[in-house]
Parts: sequence; C-alpha cells; structure tokens
Amino acid sequence: MSNNSQPVAVMLVAGAGAPVNTGSTLFAVREQAANAMANGKEARELLRMWMDSLSNEPRHEAETIRVGMLMSSVSAVISHLEQAIKED
Repeated sequence: MSNNSQPVAVMLVAGAGAPVNTGSTLFAVREQAANAMANGKEARELLRMWMDSLSNEPRHEAETIRVGMLMSSVSAVISHLEQAIKED
C-alpha cells in the first residue's frame, strides 16, 4: 500500500493520485497479473525442458548457465506476481 492507501498496482494503471474506479480497475490489474503469472509458469517449464535436454558436457556449460539465469529471473517474476495477487 502507498501513502494514499490505494494499491500500488492501481496507482500504476491510473497514475499516481489520479481518481480511479478501484473495484473494476483492481480486478483488471489482478486478472492481467494472473495471466502474466500463468505465462511465466509456462516459460519456466519450457526452460526446464531446455535445461533437461542439455548434457553435463563442457560444451553445454555456457548454455546451461544462461538457461539457469533465465529460469532464476522468470521464477523471481512469478514470485512477485503471486505476492501481488495475494495482497488485498
């Protein structure tokens, strides 16, 4: 929550301090966050499949590191979206 007691997501959509219809706007923001989270989970699964296809051979080391970094970033995004959706 921000100082003006509107959820941050609503402020981002409407602009700080702008009057908003918090009911429908908040619902739309949460719906978009839920969709983004679902897409993020699909991306994470694709990255897992990619990681599983790589061998432990030295020639795959750099690619394994890159895929791992992407997985870490996607997981962080999913975590933040889950927290945003849970907050009231």
